[in-house]
Amino acid sequence: MTSPKTVLITGTSSGIGLAAAIGTAQAGWTTIATMRDTSKATALLEAAAKADVVDRIQVKRLDVTDSAGI
Repeated sequence: MTSPKTVLITGTSSGIGLAAAIGTAQAGWTTIATMRDTSKATALLEAAAKADVVDRIQVKRLDVTDSAGI
């Protein structure tokens, strides 16, 4: 039995990060989608719903400038 593939992508609230998160989820990967402010996850979650991959995306807060939060 093989383990599911998982990827962590930063900056997924917009742009390339958002597109990468949707693309990896569509490819079957469990996608940990991180962003500094999770209240900005609406665009990502809407795109995930449209692509039917909501179940493969987990939104998490990650601010690389906050050493306690990393």
